[in-house]
Amino acid sequence: MRELLPFLLIMQIISAVFVYIESKKLNMNNRIFWVIGVALFMPFFLPLYILIRPKRVIFACPNCRTENVYPTERCRNCNIEFTADKIVPIRTQWGVADALMIIILSFMIIPIGLAGVAKSFGLVEDDLASWGSLFGISLVGSLSLLILSVWFVIAICKRSLSDIGLVKEKLFRNILIGIAVLIPAVFIAYLVEEGTVNSLARMMPDHADELYQVQAQEHLDSAELWPNDTREVGKLLSVGFLMLILGPIAEEIMFRGIIYTSLRQKRRLWSSLIFSSLIFTFVHMEVIH
Repeated sequence: MRELLPFLLIMQIISAVFVYIESKKLNMNNRIFWVIGVALFMPFFLPLYILIRPKRVIFACPNCRTENVYPTERCRNCNIEFTADKIVPIRTQWGVADALMIIILSFMIIPIGLAGVAKSFGLVEDDLASWGSLFGISLVGSLSLLILSVWFVIAICKRSLSDIGLVKEKLFRNILIGIAVLIPAVFIAYLVEEGTVNSLARMMPDHADELYQVQAQEHLDSAELWPNDTREVGKLLSVGFLMLILGPIAEEIMFRGIIYTSLRQKRRLWSSLIFSSLIFTFVHMEVIH
């Protein structure tokens, strides 16, 4: 670990310089706070800075109604000059980088930081291997993902939740459709997974055992929170709430609401679907699945 300290120090200095230059360019009044924060504790303050810094604002030209991206001095269509008082925002644009910062904070920085604080007070064991520790880290991660995502959309981007697909229209119908297709979707996913693994095993017989081991390990990782004894009703209900309600809602808001809509602004339907799914896969670190 000591060998990495010079590298980490250099990274923090570079990040602090980057924040200073960019925040000065963006005329941020509190840039000294962010520079000091990044210089002292980059893993937390740098992602938070990227989330909070001014976003790209889409506004209509008052002359020709062409959409422009602020900051800009002239309309890209009619070349009329803009002043700040003539700019009326239509929407604020976020990007995949913003989403990745929320994911890093939710799944890494915040849970690990809280676990470190809990360990220093002797509230959890050193290896964090107990069911309570695993559940607590997972719960903090899902709650952080949900809260940070909603906060980012509403407070930072000044957008409504309908912009990420959370609408009341046909709500119960959509819930019923989701329930109805759940079992067929799981069955299809199982068939695709088994077909893929078996096909790869036949193509690479020398690595077949390794493929099956990776598949088995991923199944174990997915089930590690579920208690072995069904009589542990409290644990079953807690894990059920986390894995079947809280986690899926938070991940849908992030991956389909924020990431997919960001990609869809610049890409076609299928490429947006594929890229958002690949990001989802990468974050979960389950190669076979």
